[in-house]
Amino acid sequence: MIEIASSIISVLAGLPASLLVFLIMFLAAAFLPIPSETIIMILGTKINLPTLLIYGSAGATLGSLVMYALGRKLGKFVKKYPHMFLVNRKTLDRIENFIKKHEKNAILLGRAIPLVPHKVISMIAGSFKINLKDFIVFGFIGMIIRLLIFSYSGKLLSFNITIGAILVTIILGVSYAIRKKLKIHR
Repeated sequence: MIEIASSIISVLAGLPASLLVFLIMFLAAAFLPIPSETIIMILGTKINLPTLLIYGSAGATLGSLVMYALGRKLGKFVKKYPHMFLVNRKTLDRIENFIKKHEKNAILLGRAIPLVPHKVISMIAGSFKINLKDFIVFGFIGMIIRLLIFSYSGKLLSFNITIGAILVTIILGVSYAIRKKLKIHR
């Protein structure tokens, strides 16, 4: 994962930091299987935090709109063939129930904590016709939280591998516990 992230960063390294972060997060949220969390951990040690938060959140939010729009257009198809979107029927039903019950908080939580892939959240929000304004606002705020968590984890890893590893383990543990509680499986 780190090798993939490093190679993506090196290919785009000539770009200004703001454009680099924006593009990586846009592509990761829109359609490419980019390990954005790993990239953010690496970039968190190299790029100032305001640039990372502003441009990363903007890129991820705009990228997620691509998947949201696809979800709106392909909603029936997503519901009929969830496995084509890396989700099984049971998980899709649980996510649907959770999103319908906790609409805004579900978007915020789904963006802030790596419960399910960004693309899945965006497609499902589009297919269930979640209010676009809420999707953008709560998705943007959740992405800021996610970027803070992962960039800070990257900084800790670069300063002290033990503390950084503990933080990453806690993040993964919390994500796993929430997914288990909600019975969400990738």
